[in-house]
This record gives sequence, structure tokens and C-alpha cells, in this order.
Amino acid sequence: MTKLRFLGLFIILMAFVFTACDSDSGSDSWQSLGSWAEMNGTWEGTASQNYTIRDYLETYGEEEWTHWHHELYGNMSVRFTVVENITINSNTMRLTGTQRQTRAFSGGNTAALWPEIKNLFIELGHNVNDSNNSASIIFILSGALPDYIPPDWQINRNGNRVRTPSTVGNYMVYTRQ
Repeated sequence: MTKLRFLGLFIILMAFVFTACDSDSGSDSWQSLGSWAEMNGTWEGTASQNYTIRDYLETYGEEEWTHWHHELYGNMSVRFTVVENITINSNTMRLTGTQRQTRAFSGGNTAALWPEIKNLFIELGHNVNDSNNSASIIFILSGALPDYIPPDWQINRNGNRVRTPSTVGNYMVYTRQ
């Protein structure tokens, strides 16, 4: 009988934990974005993803991974971070802002390869930071909002956070500024 009580208590406790916790953002409860007016104003969004160098090159590069790549790069990793600062004007149906993309390299043969990696990113118009082996570039964002709301865009119940699907990590999460 004691084992049954323990099991019952355990099941009730786990049900409470699973229903009380939102693994994405604590207390946020998400719903579909109803109109662009809900996003009127300025927002900052971030998304990041850690990659092994192999996954990064297979996702963003043009080469197929070979044994030679493993010998060259070792266990190098890349942290890819995207930060967007956007302003939405639902009256004019326009979006303006900036997007900063940063790739930080670490581990493996990073120290030996950094001069070559750095030169490649400089050629591509990036700013580089030798202190943390990173390369960043800023893009200007400007354009018309679509006539529809993407179905997978969600806003929290307080209206101060929006999340959208992202190719860098699972979601880009925007916070009202």
C-alpha cells in the first residue's frame, strides 16, 4: 500500500510540475499574433545556436565534410548569434532596423586557423575581434510588412514578447523596447 501511495503522490507531483512549467520562457503563455498593430513599436530580438564546426560547415558552407576537414579543424565549435533591433509601423505597414550576425570560434585548432578564418571574414565585409575569435556583420533591414500574419508568429499574454521561428536556434525571441 505504501508503494501505491508513493506512486500516486509522485504522479500528482509530476503532473503539477509539467503543467506549471513553460520550458521556453518561464511564465509566458503564447498565442498567435492577431495583427501587426500588436507589434507597433521597437523590438530587440535574439537567437543563438552552438554548432560543431562540421554542423556549421554543412549548414552554411559549400563543402561536404571529409576526414581532411576533421584533421584540419579538430573539435572546433562555432556560436552563431543573431541580434535584431526593429521598428514596426503598422499604420504604414513598414519594418526598419538592423540585424547583427556574430560567429565566435573556439576549441580545436581555432588558435592556429584564426588568421585564415579572420581574413576570410574580413574579405566578406565582417568586423573581427581577435580577443574572442569572432566575426560580426550588420545588415540594414527595411521593407514592407506582408499583408498576412505568419501563422507561427506568437505573442505572450503581456504583449511584451514575440517569438518567431528561426534558422538559428528554435526561435527568435523579441522583447518590446
